[in-house]
Amino acid sequence: LIKPTSSRCNLNCTYCFYLSKMEMYPWRDHPKLTLETFEEFLKQYVPMSSPYLSFNWQGGEPTIMGLPFFEKALELQSRYARLANPRNPPPTHNAIQTNGTMVDDDWASFFARSKFLVGVSLDGPPDWHDRYRVDWSNRGTFDRVMKGIESLRRHDVVFNILTVVNQTNVQRPRELLHWLVDQGFGDLQFIPCVEVQPGYHSAADGPVTEASVTPDQYGRFLAEL
Repeated sequence: LIKPTSSRCNLNCTYCFYLSKMEMYPWRDHPKLTLETFEEFLKQYVPMSSPYLSFNWQGGEPTIMGLPFFEKALELQSRYARLANPRNPPPTHNAIQTNGTMVDDDWASFFARSKFLVGVSLDGPPDWHDRYRVDWSNRGTFDRVMKGIESLRRHDVVFNILTVVNQTNVQRPRELLHWLVDQGFGDLQFIPCVEVQPGYHSAADGPVTEASVTPDQYGRFLAEL
């Protein structure tokens, strides 16, 4: 699991637990993965993990790194896979989780060529999605996500949809499921939003955020889904 941009993201989702992690770093230009560090990682990871190499890119938003970074990263993957076994290099699999707003035809073409599995975050219809998934100007992101998905489809990229179950959609699992299927989405993931209020360490210690769901709500959501 690789987070090349650390907590940096082009969005400012209301329920995000990870954006606040940037406060942990003492320097202003928040850390990002260099190709030199990635190569050092490969020197250790490939011999340890062969014959199957799996790389899962997450964030923050990993596409902030830019397409040239990923192209070079895959070149390094291939080089060290061949070093591990010149005659029969171990297969390499890449997956990426993205908010989809920066995906265009260039990205989609790269994902298709490189056989990436792409996860796209989408919380439902426009008004549901845009309640919490906003940019730094507090603008909704639904249209930009769907535009990115159109690029993935044009290039036949294998992708799935990741939906955060929150107070907007938790009471309407049937409506949510039918909407997702009506869009042609067949591979779906659901994760519950459970985040504590600032100043508390766990849900056992204090209240959760407005977007968070309760255990009973999530249980009923899954049962009805």
